[in-house]
Amino acid sequence: MSRNYDNWERLVAAVVKREQIRKLCHQDSISSSIFSDDELSDVPFCLGGFRLKRTFERGPQLGEGYFGTTHFTRLLQDVRVSDQKCFAKGSEAAIKLLKTVKVTEDEFKQRMIVFGNCRHENVGQPQAYFYSQKTKLIVYDYYTQGRRDHGSWVDWESRVRIAVGAARGIAHIHTQLGGTMAHGNIKSSNIFLNSQHYGCVSDFGLAGIMEGSQHKILQYIRKHDELKKPSESPSQMSDVYSFGLFLLELVTCESPAHEKANNYIVSRITDYFEPNNDRSHRLLVDEIEMADAMRERFPFVDFDLDGFYVHRDLHKMLHVAKRCLAKTPTCRSTMSDVVLMLENIYTPKLATNSGSQFIFM
Repeated sequence: MSRNYDNWERLVAAVVKREQIRKLCHQDSISSSIFSDDELSDVPFCLGGFRLKRTFERGPQLGEGYFGTTHFTRLLQDVRVSDQKCFAKGSEAAIKLLKTVKVTEDEFKQRMIVFGNCRHENVGQPQAYFYSQKTKLIVYDYYTQGRRDHGSWVDWESRVRIAVGAARGIAHIHTQLGGTMAHGNIKSSNIFLNSQHYGCVSDFGLAGIMEGSQHKILQYIRKHDELKKPSESPSQMSDVYSFGLFLLELVTCESPAHEKANNYIVSRITDYFEPNNDRSHRLLVDEIEMADAMRERFPFVDFDLDGFYVHRDLHKMLHVAKRCLAKTPTCRSTMSDVVLMLENIYTPKLATNSGSQFIFM
């Protein structure tokens, strides 16, 4: 592998932190599909016989994770992938350069077909892929709205939209392959915004094709989910638990990487919503008492949120998080139930298209 390629790959490896989220609500939504024909199948195509540096212009690095590195790119030339399908010159895309892939080319292709057929407005689908001895990559549509990790946070309505959209996407993934598919890597850096400003999940299903990445994901899950056994693979219930951590990140503006803080938060929420805690139910009646009590009980919550309604809705979202974070996996809600619970939060506002505002940092 040439030195130039090594330098380019290292450039891709950096992670965008706070700068990216500041663009979240000020840029256009998802770019149009990089395919020239919108009516064609969503199954991803193999990019055979192309040269990476001659085909894609280097762009800003977008992120790095267990599966590989991702960056923004623009096509330098038309790329025909079949008699009917073509990438148009100048189109924008996101390329994920994969780390060590453990499956054969045929199995990789079959996985891409499965992922490409998981069609949903809240799921980011692969559009094309490339597989060679030295390089494996996946091409996605580029989400100009950015990722939902690290940085300035938005108003309450936007947070609910993000949660609802991501939950819908995960719930849809859980219906695939006869209801057996799991995402396997739910975290804020894998959640973007679609054109309706709802959360959209990406990188689903890649844990099964990456060497060593599944072990790293399980380390992350076990760090929080104490009942997860070392031999277990990511499952739908571990997706639910990880989504519960994401909900906490939405309402606290703190990364779940802070293990001690998260254990404290989960403990406070669990105690608060215990069946014998009558006060948590009485607070649903008195908004003022609820606001005061929640500030006292949950000082870690971001209360820089405009609107008196927030306290009641925040109470509901914390309850959803509690249902996701149950210690026993069988006691956790399914993602379809989570969607229903989240859709009952702040429903009138969810039907509008009001603009987002920055309220934190």
